[in-house]
Amino acid sequence: SENQGFWAQARLVAIKRAMNGNRATQMVEVGAGGGAVCIALTQDNFSIFAIEPHLNGAMTIAKSGVPVLAGFLHDADFPDGSVPNYGTFDVLEHLPEPDEMLQEMFRTLDDDGHLYLTVPVGQWLWGSLDDTLGHQQRFSKKGMRGLLERNGFVPEHEEFLFLSLVPLAWLTRALPYKLRRRESTVEGISDQLAPNKIVDYITGFILKIEAKISRLIRLPYGLTLLVVARKSSIYEVSG
Repeated sequence: SENQGFWAQARLVAIKRAMNGNRATQMVEVGAGGGAVCIALTQDNFSIFAIEPHLNGAMTIAKSGVPVLAGFLHDADFPDGSVPNYGTFDVLEHLPEPDEMLQEMFRTLDDDGHLYLTVPVGQWLWGSLDDTLGHQQRFSKKGMRGLLERNGFVPEHEEFLFLSLVPLAWLTRALPYKLRRRESTVEGISDQLAPNKIVDYITGFILKIEAKISRLIRLPYGLTLLVVARKSSIYEVSG
């Protein structure tokens, strides 16, 4: 949802690292948007099937050659336990009832498969960009864990991304929003950053350093939470 170049690229690197860690080569991506993740993964020889309800996004993905269903997850009607892995990247925050999608994922995911997901972090960082993008919430690690566990998933790996962008997000989004000067909130930091190649380069450079540090020590916080979860062996979805 916050689709700046450097942001999307750094997120993609983290997703690939998580998948490679589990030797995952196949995935159904739900809510694939315009294909930023599924197209890049396919070019890297991952086998991806995309699901995207918005026709424009689905058509962009189709033109790239990635197989796509224009619709919602339940429209696919996969058999029980048939999906090797699921990915859903910056999607859950848009859903008023994310439990429904997670329960369908639980039903259809292979017992040895994983769910890979990213969500925006920190309700205190809420800004007008969240309103514009139609977000329902920003997550905490504890809140995401609770959501997953009540739908039959056990988090195996939790990782914060973009710690270095948190102060910028607070200054340019959350603070003006709280002061009700909404027009000054960066409607996407992209307005400030995208045309400015120097800022884009510096930010990308900072995120590369951050990514290296994060391999040595876990970042304590961030703008984004990446979670890898597996199915709980003691859970049955009711209903």
